[in-house]
Amino acid sequence: DDNIRIRIAALPSELGPLELLGRILREALPLDDERRFELTLDVNFWARALNQPALRELQHADHDAWRSRVLFAVRAARDAAELPDDLADDEQADILVAFVDELVHVAAGNAPRYEKPKPRTAEEAVEQAIQSGV
Repeated sequence: DDNIRIRIAALPSELGPLELLGRILREALPLDDERRFELTLDVNFWARALNQPALRELQHADHDAWRSRVLFAVRAARDAAELPDDLADDEQADILVAFVDELVHVAAGNAPRYEKPKPRTAEEAVEQAIQSGV
């Protein structure tokens, strides 16, 4: 989760509030190999945190910090009139965090479905390498 914080801190300052909110939310999603690997580490940590109160406290503090970043971005988007005001800021942040968390949990539970297929030929291996930017 340190990597998520680093990526969020590196987001361009010229983003509009709503775009910033969307980018912050996307940083938590396992949309590439690096983030899928990070999710694997997180899932292993979650399992250990279930039985170790000190780790569970760290996990809760980390999630609270994540929610605070989302809440800050929601407030900024609302202040810029880029989000409707039919929900309280806290409610909107909670809904967005719950939505992203559920997507992450589904991805964690279905990880093999999202792995790249193994290349069958040398040509396929080269094509995969090119597509992944190697």
